[in-house]
Amino acid sequence: MVAVHVVGILGTALWGDSHSRTGWLAMLLGVQPLRAWVLATLGKRWNARGSVAANTEVATGGPYAYVRHPNYLVVGIELLALPMAFGLRRLAAVLLLANAVLVAIRIRDEERLLRELPGWTEHFARKKRFIPGLV
Repeated sequence: MVAVHVVGILGTALWGDSHSRTGWLAMLLGVQPLRAWVLATLGKRWNARGSVAANTEVATGGPYAYVRHPNYLVVGIELLALPMAFGLRRLAAVLLLANAVLVAIRIRDEERLLRELPGWTEHFARKKRFIPGLV
């Protein structure tokens, strides 16, 4: 996952147009409050490895009141919007595909661990992964 982000940032810096598309930049900036909400809600529970400690308290507030994985939605939007903002459609497509594969694997493993935590299944059984009521 780190490599996908590095490729996205460096690829955009190296190959992107010198002028930006404001709609895509607005999308990129527009998801940052959601990221801040996720991080504020998770606090010390957030980690980049996708690991789940056995004594972790299930996050059910903030965006987790509505979906299971809001941060992965933010990441997907960022990986689309950054290269698109600088005219790199192919890079955006490659990043989205790579991220989709990695996130699918990570979510499978992460949810296996989360299901072992008291209250996780009860809270998230009917919640979508990314967008309330849709996906």
